[in-house]
Amino acid sequence: MVAVRLDDKGRVSLPRQVREELGLEPGDTLFIERDGDTVRLAKALNPFTPAVREAMATYHAGRKIALKKLAARHGIADLDALENAIDDVIDTEALEKARAEAGEAVPVEELMRRYGIKP
Repeated sequence: MVAVRLDDKGRVSLPRQVREELGLEPGDTLFIERDGDTVRLAKALNPFTPAVREAMATYHAGRKIALKKLAARHGIADLDALENAIDDVIDTEALEKARAEAGEAVPVEELMRRYGIKP
C-alpha cells in the first residue's frame, strides 16, 4: 500500500508505478466507488474495445463473425455503433498500409496508444 496526500482542491496524484501498471494516461477516465471508509478507483474502459479486438483478430485470421453474435457476446446493444467502431479500425489500418507503401512512417508510439498496447 502506498500513501498519497489529498491537495487543497481534493486531488490525489497516483504514483507513476501504479499509472504505468494500469496503463493510465493523462485524460483517462476513472470510476470512483466508496465502500465505507474505503475508496476504490477503476479505469473506465471503452465497452467496444474487447469486441473490436475480437472482430479484428477474426478479420485478420481470414474468418467472419456475425455482428449480432459479436455484440451479444460482449453485451453490446447498439449494433450500428459497434459496426462503426470496427469500420473505423479497418479504415485506420488501410490508411496506415497506404502510408507505409508510400514511404510515410506511422510512429510506433501512435500505434501502441491507438491499440492499447503497453510499452
